[in-house]
Amino acid sequence: MKPYVIFDAHCDSASRILDVKEELWNNKGHLDLSRMLEYRGYIQCFAAFISPEYAKSGPMARLRAIWQNFQKELEKNKDRIMLCTQTGDVKQALSCQKACAILTLEGGEALEGDLENIPLLAQMGFRAIGLTWNHDNDLATGCLGKKADREGLTPLGRKAVVRMEECGILPDVSHLSERSFWDVIETAKGPVMATHSNSAAVYRDPNRRNLTDQQFLAIVRSGGAAGINLFNNFLSAGRAALSDVMRHIEHFLALGGENSIGLGCDFDGIDLAPKGIRGIQDLNLIFEEMARLGYSGELIQKISHQNFLRVFGFEI
Repeated sequence: MKPYVIFDAHCDSASRILDVKEELWNNKGHLDLSRMLEYRGYIQCFAAFISPEYAKSGPMARLRAIWQNFQKELEKNKDRIMLCTQTGDVKQALSCQKACAILTLEGGEALEGDLENIPLLAQMGFRAIGLTWNHDNDLATGCLGKKADREGLTPLGRKAVVRMEECGILPDVSHLSERSFWDVIETAKGPVMATHSNSAAVYRDPNRRNLTDQQFLAIVRSGGAAGINLFNNFLSAGRAALSDVMRHIEHFLALGGENSIGLGCDFDGIDLAPKGIRGIQDLNLIFEEMARLGYSGELIQKISHQNFLRVFGFEI
């Protein structure tokens, strides 16, 4: 068994297994339950991704389809994984050597403009919402939106952030435009996350997905965290390697981010990871590299799982 506990703040596997009709236990993607159980513990945020073809046509129906299929997979594998929404769930799962599943939403279109869908999502087990996926919607402008340079959160988007926090749902700023990002920082009272975003100072990606130093520091001040994204195109202009992953981590550390860095691998939502990383089975290589570079065991544990456990309020 690999000696690490992993907390990954973002994958698209729940959406993928529905679309390609594969199973959670064993599949051809970046992530499956059989590989999760190779680690000492595994906590995975599964995003319900509202892709553009659904964003304007039945986004809530799409979310429900992902959720219902995932519930079936959880039930089939109930001796190996459990849905976790609070500290007791995580403690129980880890003590029984089960993987932990946390539900998140990527694409606020699923709310269909009705803020009363937020408490409904909380009842369904969702713990975080990414307000957009790249493009503008009725909540915010996205990083590639037509209004990205002029506008941020809409009035409805500001109300959504407030309602989310009231319901115990964390705001996720990955994919937001910079103006929307700062509006979330201004509106939110608790931790703000970028579940799968890297450092713009290390590599300013064409999609404007990576965080400026000022944005990362605002996340730190909020008590939140940023998850390192393993998509090649957010790591480097060329073919990315493990050393590029470390460059982003070390830059955030240099900014004082020891308590605000984690993983947000984006598995099953990306088509090219760094050389040597085939899927979750290779995440141990990142932490072995940290140990080789002289990182303390305490710091490795913070980055591998403890920082995001804290942000989600899981006290274990």
